[in-house]
Amino acid sequence: MLLKAWGRPITAKVDTMPLWVKFSKIPDCYWTQKGLSWLGSAVGRPLCADTLTSKLEILPFVKLCVEYKIGDDLPEIIEVQDLDPVTGDLIISKVSVHYPVKPLVCTGCHELGHKVGACPTTKRIWVVKEKQDTEKQGV
Repeated sequence: MLLKAWGRPITAKVDTMPLWVKFSKIPDCYWTQKGLSWLGSAVGRPLCADTLTSKLEILPFVKLCVEYKIGDDLPEIIEVQDLDPVTGDLIISKVSVHYPVKPLVCTGCHELGHKVGACPTTKRIWVVKEKQDTEKQGV
């Protein structure tokens, strides 16, 4: 359920929504409130974390709730800078991003609840398919 402040004029258009995001393979240096917030902002504006994540205990994954702008890309991987524990050199680490529930967003009108094939506002162009030859050739 989404709740928004009442105001005039009343609009039913939803531009953002809360979205739970699960991050894994997080480098140790990002296990701070600021670091986890930075990871969350790669998807949307961080809103809150689940109970275990809020305790900042190092776990196999982190769950954050972000304010997702409908129509924005949902990355599967986030590249972050990290220090190599052996050499101390800067390296690029890849944080995995998973969405327990991915919103169904139309790529045509950017509305929730349908895909572009069922979009009521996207103009469809019907193309007649050519008949395929039913006889077997070269057998």
